[in-house]
Amino acid sequence: GQAAMEWACLKCTLQNGATRHTCAGCQTLRPTDAPSDSAPTNSCPICCEEASERHYFPCTHWVCPTCSDRCVKCPFCRWSMCGTVRSGWIMKQSRHLKKWRRRWMVLKGECLETFPTQDTAKTTEHWKMSTVEAKPGDNDTDFVIRGRSTSHWIRCTGPGEREAWMTAIWATRAAIP
Repeated sequence: GQAAMEWACLKCTLQNGATRHTCAGCQTLRPTDAPSDSAPTNSCPICCEEASERHYFPCTHWVCPTCSDRCVKCPFCRWSMCGTVRSGWIMKQSRHLKKWRRRWMVLKGECLETFPTQDTAKTTEHWKMSTVEAKPGDNDTDFVIRGRSTSHWIRCTGPGEREAWMTAIWATRAAIP
């Protein structure tokens, strides 16, 4: 069963033996496959704080949006998050006219892309994750994405959204060998 399997640290991604309760590399506590008895049944099995009903890994292990944004691989089965890691509506400042435009942004394991609509296949921007940097802006809703030769300002709906996007970008970038 699940108890006999190795587990991966959410902080440093080191594989640990099934009997370890803390990571051998960084001493982070082991994530659990089941919520504690005191947690609600729909709580995230990692943090046991947020509801896990809205977000799931491609392998169908359910977690909350916060924990999902921090993971590049499923902490339970190590399934690679090469599919969509995060997606949502943002505002992106145009390169030449500096106008703010609503865009659908998609973060995948190896790229970050923006689209005019959620259903469009043609991108308005495409960045390889190996060349992307994300830096906070001057206010709590903006951040800048820097690629090899371009920079683009992104505006989120609030500070929590900005933090979630930047955390997901940093985690995805850190996972690239």
